[in-house]
Amino acid sequence: MNYIKRIVSDKIIEASQGNMVIFAAASGDETAYPYHEKSHGLFTYYLLKKQQETKGEATLGELGEFIIDNVSKESIVSNGKSQTPTVQFSPLMSSSWKHMKLKK
Repeated sequence: MNYIKRIVSDKIIEASQGNMVIFAAASGDETAYPYHEKSHGLFTYYLLKKQQETKGEATLGELGEFIIDNVSKESIVSNGKSQTPTVQFSPLMSSSWKHMKLKK
């Protein structure tokens, strides 16, 4: 099975402007792995789980923390390899992104 390699380069993140927050499934040269038991990728499963549990009311900061914590742990258990999601943001968003919600 082919796994997804990270395609968001550091150059894109460095060049980000405006109101941009980027959630990436893995860091650096890591691979984004599946969560076979749940029929999703690890990143997608935990993103959807948090959104469902909070009915979309989680802040981006809460969502990012939940995804990073759970994916990092479950990747070792399920796949025996590291997967560390990241959250990057444009300079304009540095002080506000953690308090924003996807749902208005």
